[in-house]
Amino acid sequence: MNTTGKQLIIYVVILLAVAITIGLFLIHQNNQTADGQDTIWPAVRVNGQIYYCLHTDDYEPALSVEESRIDGYITSCVDSSQYPTEDNQSNYPTAVDCPYAEINGVLLLRNKYNDSWIILRPYHGD
Repeated sequence: MNTTGKQLIIYVVILLAVAITIGLFLIHQNNQTADGQDTIWPAVRVNGQIYYCLHTDDYEPALSVEESRIDGYITSCVDSSQYPTEDNQSNYPTAVDCPYAEINGVLLLRNKYNDSWIILRPYHGD
């Protein structure tokens, strides 16, 4: 490979690195509020773990959980500008009094308005 070919490869690698950096920056910007704070997603805390819901397509109207699998209920709520700090707590008031079940690494939370189940994923702070 001649010098021109090697230079072209170096330019392409640099261009890709810049594009990836800009993409990651834009993703981070999209996850921030207008005042620069990270977005606080709707979340609940159960057994020391925070679970969150990012999308409305995380609702599963056809999903059914047997009553014997229900592990507990969300009992309190914090402001939506923060994550829950205590077990069985939510940061959105409509989750209070909703039953939940921890199954296969996700939390299923029943929507009390239409009896569908919401799939919440573990939050790892990233």
